[in-house]
Order: sequence, then C-alpha cells, then structure tokens
Amino acid sequence: MSALASIRASRPARSSALAAALLLLAAAPAPADDHGASGTVLDSRTGEAIVGAWVFEAVPGERLGSDVRRFERVRETRTDERGRFHFAPDARGWVARLFSEETSPRYHVYHERYGLVWGREGAGQIELSLRDAHLRSADASQLCGTRESDALHARVRARHCPPAQPDRFADGRPRATGAVDDRGRRSGPWRFFREDGSLLAEGQYVAGAASGRWVFHPSPGTKGN
Repeated sequence: MSALASIRASRPARSSALAAALLLLAAAPAPADDHGASGTVLDSRTGEAIVGAWVFEAVPGERLGSDVRRFERVRETRTDERGRFHFAPDARGWVARLFSEETSPRYHVYHERYGLVWGREGAGQIELSLRDAHLRSADASQLCGTRESDALHARVRARHCPPAQPDRFADGRPRATGAVDDRGRRSGPWRFFREDGSLLAEGQYVAGAASGRWVFHPSPGTKGN
C-alpha cells in the first residue's frame, strides 16, 4: 500500500474514533452534585426565615468595566415558608455547560423590607439585615427611573416598581422629583420617596449619574439590627 493510500485509509478510522468518544461523553452520567442550586434566606440577627424573598440567579455576560458586568441569563424564584429556594439544573445539560465559557452564576436577593442585596457567588445560606435596609431599597428605587436593558435590572424593576409607570407609585405619586437636562438625563438635586410619603434619599445628579454626597433617610420608626 502506498503512503497516500495509507493516509486516506486512516482518516475514516480517526473520524470513527472521534465520533465514538463524543457519543461516550454525551452518554456519560452527569456529575453527582449536578442538582441545581439550593439555599435559604435568613434574618442575620434573629435567624428567622425570610418568607417571600425574590432570589435571582444571574450569569454575568458582557464586561462593562473592571468591576461591572452585564447580566444576560437570569432565573428567579421565591423563598417558601422556611426561607428555602431552589433552582433546577441548567436545562442545557452538563455537557453543553462543560464547553461553555460562561462564568459561574451569582445570586441576588430582593425583599420589600430588606431591599436589594447584590450578587454573591454560590447559593447556600444568605443572610439579610434590616440595618441600612433603606440604603438597599434606594438601590432598587434608582432602577425605577431607568430603561436599562440588563436582564437582572429588568427583573428587579418588575418586583420593586409598579409595572405600568415604573417612576410612580400605584396611586400616581412620583417616586422621585427633580429636573432633567435636554437629553432627558437626571440633573441637579433629586429626592426619592417611600410609598408612605417619607423621604428615602436625596442628592445630586450630573448627566444622569449620581454624584457627590447623598443622604439616605431611615424609614420612620425603623430600628436597625
């Protein structure tokens, strides 16, 4: 047999070996710990379960800065009467995830009393505190006046802001007051309010971005942990 014929004969064998390897990989069982993500949300001071907290599993996507990433794939669930939550395994299967370049998901929590707690790696036990809850509520409220396309921000707005008019309360009162420039961006002094009418936060905007010193006011009668 000539050298050329030998090369031609070896190609089908190599292709068959590669196909067999891929079939074996696809048929292999998923890792034993591939059961999705579970955890509990508790009050950090009392240890009591926080019922009805929204938990968002978000996969970081495009990097917008050294510490800022846009979240693309987002799933959400709500804690039960024991503060527990669970996300089913990724529907794509573990083989697809094995070849994916995505980073690990982060878990964010929103509750109307505790505010918005930005992401942490891994699920497990997540503790929230009423201390400075007004600051975390202000984080969520600032999303009400934006049209950010980030999938995670959109989910938070859907839970924290009235869906019909994101910048207003259900009775029509504005969540915030202030001026905008000729490009529609917030400019100058702005004030944010709670649904009960109390002042939540106040500060300055420059070209649509919060700037300088901001003052955040605790909810009337609220005692921190």
